[in-house]
Amino acid sequence: FQDTGIPVSNGYSGGFVNGIIGLATVQLGPYSVAQQAFNNAKSVTLALVLDLGLDGLIGMSFAGQGDISSTGDTLQGNPNFPEDAGRAFILNVVDQTPTQNSFIAFSLSRTDDQEGTSDASFTINDVDPKYAAVQNAPILPLFPGNIGEWGFIFGGFTVDGKPVKLPPSNVDGVPPGQMVLRLDTGTPFTFMPPALIDGIYSLIPGAQNQQLHFFGPNKVWTVPCNTTAILSLQIGGQEFPIHPLDLSEVVVDPSMNLPLCVTPFATFTPAFGMDIFAGDSFMRNFYSVFNFGVENPQSVADAPSVQLLAQTNAQSASQDAVKVRASLLAQIAP
Repeated sequence: FQDTGIPVSNGYSGGFVNGIIGLATVQLGPYSVAQQAFNNAKSVTLALVLDLGLDGLIGMSFAGQGDISSTGDTLQGNPNFPEDAGRAFILNVVDQTPTQNSFIAFSLSRTDDQEGTSDASFTINDVDPKYAAVQNAPILPLFPGNIGEWGFIFGGFTVDGKPVKLPPSNVDGVPPGQMVLRLDTGTPFTFMPPALIDGIYSLIPGAQNQQLHFFGPNKVWTVPCNTTAILSLQIGGQEFPIHPLDLSEVVVDPSMNLPLCVTPFATFTPAFGMDIFAGDSFMRNFYSVFNFGVENPQSVADAPSVQLLAQTNAQSASQDAVKVRASLLAQIAP
């Protein structure tokens, strides 16, 4: 281990990790990277790390042709370090196989209502045998190109087979009636433009857009807690059902101690080459393969891409949602 003495800070939506840049050999499975730079944390305000008792975080983001890590930015231009010092670990792994398409793959899942994930898997340059069929899935090229994000065009949504009216895409070059979806395992929630959220929940039986006195100044969509509605994404000619439990979260009205179910989707203004920012609440419904392509793509075939395989069965998910949600509500109030 080498302590560089150089301070660095990593900012996240929930807090900061402040420390000193260190260099060490990092090994993960069969991969080993010497002189890997990292934030040797001294101060952590990120609740995710503190609450879960984690020893650290390792970024797996796609950095495109550059490096978006704070560590890399801090070392860049420092005459005491090589030009590529501070590159993300996963990019250093990809560098070890420069002539092949290197990829990472994730499965996320749930064992109970409102739980994050469990029974998950993460692989590098290998596919979880349970999801081997993903290798035959359509290849989704990144859009709008290699901008350092895992985004691609998708065809739209349906609710119980009824098409959702899509607002116009915010991204230049997207065909009419389509939008750009970006995936991120590091985000628990899913963010959408308000018009799209309205379009989805207006098709769910019993859903209401209303003011909740304890929920802030803006109206929010509530849904029946035992809803069995199936929201499906149309991607690459395939259908990807979203579990009904991912369409609502249980909150309690403190004045009456009564549970309500509200949308877990957050609103945002589309930007940065995307229309929808989809985190774990979507991603645990499909197995995801993120292909980095070769380091210097020479053709379209070698460009970065995404492949997806549906994990949620619409019929069994509807039955499961009623059972699981009833069990949770019984614990909250009569």
